[in-house]
Amino acid sequence: MSKDLYKQQGPTRYYYKNGQVKEGQLYTSAEVQISKWHENGQLYYRGVKRNGKPEGEAVGY
Repeated sequence: MSKDLYKQQGPTRYYYKNGQVKEGQLYTSAEVQISKWHENGQLYYRGVKRNGKPEGEAVGY
């Protein structure tokens, strides 16, 4: 069996207990776009991984 058969596709979200989004990930065939938020809802990180490795510039706030 090919390991590509089980690759994740689409969005994933993780939440704090207060209901705010903690982390969001958007999976495509070759990359993952990652965003992370503080518990107050303020964005503090955005980056991309391609084939499991960081790519390009990661931005932290």
